[in-house]
Amino acid sequence: VPERLSKEYLSWRYAACGSRPRAHRSAKVRKRSAHQPSPVVHPSHVAMDSTRADNLVWDELRQTSYSVEITAIISVSTRVILALRVTPRSANGIEAGLCLYDAMRPFSLRVEGTKVDDWRWAGIPRSLESPLFLPRELAAHTHETLQGVHHVPGLRPSSIRTDHGSIFMSAHFKGLLRDFGVSLWPSRVGASTDNAHIERFWETIQRALQQVPGYKGRSVSERGRRVITADQPVMTALELETYLRRFVALDYHRAPHDGLKIPGLEHH
Repeated sequence: VPERLSKEYLSWRYAACGSRPRAHRSAKVRKRSAHQPSPVVHPSHVAMDSTRADNLVWDELRQTSYSVEITAIISVSTRVILALRVTPRSANGIEAGLCLYDAMRPFSLRVEGTKVDDWRWAGIPRSLESPLFLPRELAAHTHETLQGVHHVPGLRPSSIRTDHGSIFMSAHFKGLLRDFGVSLWPSRVGASTDNAHIERFWETIQRALQQVPGYKGRSVSERGRRVITADQPVMTALELETYLRRFVALDYHRAPHDGLKIPGLEHH
């Protein structure tokens, strides 16, 4: 094989595909990637994801700070957050299964004066109602005030959208979905918009994370070990979870969503 022609051919191939195997794979993925979200949207379809929190929390036992992850489940058709958990990184399939259980369990949050409760069980799932249990009573709540009971509904999903993370591809989580009859819909390779609804929520929750002590920024270079200077004590993992759940019930769920409108009834 002529040496000069071989070098010219290899140079041309490197320029077209990239100089490293990772670039070759990216070029191959881009050919089949999608630019629009998947059209699978129905009332019992939910999306689930786990992300690194941009806040450090305090470990009272070891007297040091550490990073945590936030796992959430959102209803695609209503944009309601059905479950939210804060866990030490990295989350595993068991914690993902507990988050799925929270999504199927109805919760409520009560505001009385300046006292705000944490999410608490508000009865049993509707699919398990029987004459043995008292019927659930819906508390009246007006949007003019934060006082009263704020409900977080429970939903038994028929399908769930996730990425290809190890916690969602684990045998434990897949077995749990199989037992409950829930279909797993992993995002297509290279199609980040398939799970766009939960990814958009991570942008919304930044409004809450940036207001508490321990926020270290969104830059990757700021996520390593560093000294956090705060005017107030850094929250523990449980306190951060309680704070984010209150944000969901009292702020996020009360705000109108621009993508959920009925023609002619925009103000209702």
